[in-house]
Amino acid sequence: MGMAVLVAGLEALGFAYWAEASQSAAAATDVVSMAEVAPEDMQGALATVDGNPTQLERFKDPKACNARLAWVVVMRDRGQPAGRLRLQSGNYLSPVFELAEAPVRIALPFPAPYTSGRGTISAMVTTSDAIIALTPPWRVPTQGGAQARQVTWTPDASCPGNNT
Repeated sequence: MGMAVLVAGLEALGFAYWAEASQSAAAATDVVSMAEVAPEDMQGALATVDGNPTQLERFKDPKACNARLAWVVVMRDRGQPAGRLRLQSGNYLSPVFELAEAPVRIALPFPAPYTSGRGTISAMVTTSDAIIALTPPWRVPTQGGAQARQVTWTPDASCPGNNT
């Protein structure tokens, strides 16, 4: 158990350092990129997505270009109290996630048709500033209402209608 705690602590420290070091890049642009969930990570990804089993089944086919998931990693900013985060990606509204000091991976459907390569996600946080690990990271301060960010991704070249 001691080794697991040490590894989790090092991961959180590394994530916080990365977010801090990348902050100047985030300030220079409003558009950030999202990473796609790999087929071998799909089972774990689906555990973070809200929906009934029938709705979630559509994401299991790696060839289905209209049903792909992206990863984001979230945590609370250093020195912040515990808080909660909810993300909106297109019409999808995530469950509420507890913001922890350790990073947590969350899967989301892409916010627009997958082949478009761009869309908008929104974040709603309570009590604690959040860091959302996109490239570059997005710091979301605790403020009333949702905050939106333009995102991009690189669609799989085998998907018909690829507009990127």
